Amino acid sequence: MGSSKMHRQLLCCFLLVCLTTDAVSKEDESCYADNRNPYIYTGTTTAYHFVSNNVTERINVPNCKPIYIWMYCRHGTRYANRNRMLSMLNLTYMQDLIVGNHEIMKQRHLCDQDLQNLKNWSPDRGLIARNHKHLTSQGERDLSTLGERFRARYPELFDANKPENYKFRSTNTQRTISSMTSFISGAFGDDFVADMEIDGLMNDSVMIKMISNCRPWLDEMNSTGGIEKLREFIDGPEMAEVVTDVNRRLGFAGRINKDDVFLLYDACRFEKAWQPDRLSPWCAVFDDDDMRVLEYEQDLFHYYHSGYGLKINRQFGCHTVRDMVDRFAPCSILQETGARGGGRGHRQTEGLVYFCALGRGGAVLHGVGHCEGRRTSYGLELQGHGPQEMEDVPVDAVRHQLRGRLP
Repeated sequence: MGSSKMHRQLLCCFLLVCLTTDAVSKEDESCYADNRNPYIYTGTTTAYHFVSNNVTERINVPNCKPIYIWMYCRHGTRYANRNRMLSMLNLTYMQDLIVGNHEIMKQRHLCDQDLQNLKNWSPDRGLIARNHKHLTSQGERDLSTLGERFRARYPELFDANKPENYKFRSTNTQRTISSMTSFISGAFGDDFVADMEIDGLMNDSVMIKMISNCRPWLDEMNSTGGIEKLREFIDGPEMAEVVTDVNRRLGFAGRINKDDVFLLYDACRFEKAWQPDRLSPWCAVFDDDDMRVLEYEQDLFHYYHSGYGLKINRQFGCHTVRDMVDRFAPCSILQETGARGGGRGHRQTEGLVYFCALGRGGAVLHGVGHCEGRRTSYGLELQGHGPQEMEDVPVDAVRHQLRGRLP
């Protein structure tokens, strides 16, 4: 009797351990749908909705009066390119496989709500060929509200009754032109008739169409080893771990490769940017560590594409930095004499705003740090770090350098 009772106790303990272990295994995956603080940074597609600081207080500097504004602004949230949109439309096939893994093959790793969200997913209605790289409605809102905040902070510089005092210039793409008009609407109102120039109709395009016009940049990009270093990271252990995690999480036995992971990541980050108030079920594919690795890959690419990784990038930035200084210098001179505005040719303007595509902003930052000794036409010298100081700056040192800086 004693032996039988002991066996029953051991059996109960064994069953309890098994049940407990099984319960833990079902809870080892976090539920993205319940995550109130998901990782939001996704490289250049990070939703401005998440990182803008929404400050609207008027800026008052003692003994100073704002007389001129110069802006260099990237376009708002856009759709992906045509090939990527087609791939995202075809994610319905991947969707069916993942659901089958969980419901038929019983390879359950996504929580019930994440799986249900994935089952309910359908491609964004804007994924059509004519929207190739076009500005989204969210992008329009981003730029319109940005204009509103700038007007609130610098009301003296945004006078809707004097359109002749402002100049706006954009590259010749739908996303930058629409960003420009959205910003103008927010800053001045819908009835404001702005002086707008579209690059492509003008000859002096080096300011806002730098990289696409420069063969030496392409040569240096290929010769400096940047592409090889990016490929080395993509083929390295960090990315391999992400691929393994995604396969396990979706119930695959190694079927998902790196290209698939990048597609799923694009679906996650683009949908998050297009509709920041909604969860993209594709983001449940990754945990925070995965997201950081994928973001780092983006940072590494842009480190070489438009940052400190290429020496030639500093030359691109200097064109823009010089333009800024050249336009501010006569402003101060004319202000001392009682005149208004400034700019090349002493045009009486109060503001100049450039809208351009990705990459130019990084080059401008690079130019700020490397234009030492380059004098403007007004004899002003731009001071910065010497090339030797920045040559080996690690990628970590330049990550997220713009987060939360704009109004």
